[in-house]
Amino acid sequence: MLAEGEADGRDWAEEELGAVALGDARLTSRLVELARSLTRAPDTSLPQALPKWSELKAAYRFFDNAKAVPEHILSGHIKATRLRTQTVPVVLAVQDTTYLNWEHHPATQGLGRLSDAGRGIICHSTLAVTPERLPLGFLAQRNWVRDDETFGTLPSHKKRPLEDKESVKWLDSVEALSVAREASPETCFISVGDREADVFELFAMKRPVGVELLVRASWNRVVDSPHRYLWETLQLAQVLGTAEVHVPRRPGEPIRQCTLSLRSMPITLKPPQARKRLGTVSLWGILPTEVSPPKGVAAIEWLLRQPLNFATTQFLIGDR
Repeated sequence: MLAEGEADGRDWAEEELGAVALGDARLTSRLVELARSLTRAPDTSLPQALPKWSELKAAYRFFDNAKAVPEHILSGHIKATRLRTQTVPVVLAVQDTTYLNWEHHPATQGLGRLSDAGRGIICHSTLAVTPERLPLGFLAQRNWVRDDETFGTLPSHKKRPLEDKESVKWLDSVEALSVAREASPETCFISVGDREADVFELFAMKRPVGVELLVRASWNRVVDSPHRYLWETLQLAQVLGTAEVHVPRRPGEPIRQCTLSLRSMPITLKPPQARKRLGTVSLWGILPTEVSPPKGVAAIEWLLRQPLNFATTQFLIGDR
């Protein structure tokens, strides 16, 4: 069984990384060998995963090589992920941000501010998953550090163009889906974002057919409705049906099943004052609300938004 697993690891490493162009065939071979070794022990340190000094030294040399940049290494995996998306009709492209904190490693260079205290790297990833929760791989990933000199001193985010804000990461991810769609013209890609993705420019951006959005609402935006605001408008919509949802264990709460009532209707968002040039955006609002929450537990309620040409309540995401 061990030999079979090792063979699978070799195939995986070659498939994902064998076509990576690092400007030197030896570097690519070293990358594939490193992947084979590290996948056998992904939970260990480099000295533990590479017990031979010659292998460990070669790994350190690889990581210190200026040609071994993350974008080039990831490109091979992204190409392999695009190929896998061709075999499924629907791909959920879940994008989210991770803050890699090296606050306790003060000697590390090339880091930026994460908050008032932490220092590290910000990583925004787009993971392709099937509706059955089978991971297919990354379709995009962007890493950056904040400038120490400008941190906390920039003008209000309302006054800066989107290109100068970190929020542009959401649009960059959708652009990557447009490229993936060209390689998989029969696949529908749905960009899934949490409340941080509630960015008006994201809804207003142009997308090719087959690239859709599903975003959990954060702002009670102004809408073209007699009730004026998004939440108030959706709460008065007719209940279209119900859905059963599994709620995982949370602090102080057990695992449970809950019943959600589903309201949905087309809505038109009005742009914020500072974004009037973008005009209005028409889409579907979806409001799942827990029917009978346990005593003492706040009812689950999400508000989701997606384009008018893709009306469905099949994909529910988010948390309380």
